[in-house]
Amino acid sequence: MSKQTQSSKIKKYASKNNPKTVKKKVSASLYHHFNIIKSPILFFSVFFLTVFLIINIIGSQTISPLYFSVLNEDKNTTVIYLKKTMPLPFFQAELDKYKVIYGDEIEKQVFAEKYQRQQQISTLEVLLQKNPQARDVLYTLYQLYLADGKTNNAQEYLKKAQQIDPMIKNR
Repeated sequence: MSKQTQSSKIKKYASKNNPKTVKKKVSASLYHHFNIIKSPILFFSVFFLTVFLIINIIGSQTISPLYFSVLNEDKNTTVIYLKKTMPLPFFQAELDKYKVIYGDEIEKQVFAEKYQRQQQISTLEVLLQKNPQARDVLYTLYQLYLADGKTNNAQEYLKKAQQIDPMIKNR
């Protein structure tokens, strides 16, 4: 082999294996493999998907103990669960499901506070007929109607109580 061909082969080999050339080739190769950097929409989509998955994994590991108590058919926990889900649209379906398991008694327990509040309202309204100026009765009716979600009735009783005693403040 001639010296010239040998030196050209050495130069080719050196240029191919030059650290600067190798680094450029690797970075170009990585750039082509990870084209995500080129597209910000794709990058953010992958980023948010990753965050979402991490949050779901963490959330699934911290399931409420209430759920497990309901699964173990603990009646008191089921009552608490149903009370918390009362304002939600699927409440009636859940109540019907648990009535099959526990009977009609569970409905009485779920609505016990509401029935008790209605009974207290009836008793206080009878007392109010006997003494329309009873400030404490008026204020208690305000609180009961507010707890029952009847804000118009509650405000009416609050105004009457404030007419009798202006020191009464809104809650």
